[in-house]
Amino acid sequence: DMMKPEEAVKLLLTRSGQEDSTTAAELAKALGYFPLALEQAGAYMDASGQTLEGYLALFHETCKKMLEDSQGCEDSHETVATTWDISFEKIKECAPAVELLNLTAFLDPDRIPLEILAEGAKHLPKVLKQAAKDGKKLDNAVTELRHYSLLEREKNYLNVHRLVQEVLR
Repeated sequence: DMMKPEEAVKLLLTRSGQEDSTTAAELAKALGYFPLALEQAGAYMDASGQTLEGYLALFHETCKKMLEDSQGCEDSHETVATTWDISFEKIKECAPAVELLNLTAFLDPDRIPLEILAEGAKHLPKVLKQAAKDGKKLDNAVTELRHYSLLEREKNYLNVHRLVQEVLR
């Protein structure tokens, strides 16, 4: 489902804390009014302090790189893949977050119990194994992913959007 243009602009202005509605409208249109892409763009600007104009330029640049000859990102998968790629560049510094996100791509997307990480720690990659055994490190990884709207946390459960999973896979 697509958002109404005015709702999309409002979301971007609210999340970014900026007032440039002309650029917000341009960005919303570039993102195809897809809620997940808009949320990820907003989360990125909120977490990084990037401007609407800066994010729009980053989006077009990343889109060109990802799709080479393509005219741009037209469908929801390409749009989300691009916004996700921009966010992923930011989370790369947090190795446990990257590993956790990769793991969630192959699990049921709804209500992933955090306890399975601790219980199955011995089967996890080294970085994630260490985080699973240390509550603070695991919380940091989850927080990093939540900052960029790559997953949600509900008490002791994680939820990941199906489209994010698809792009990850």
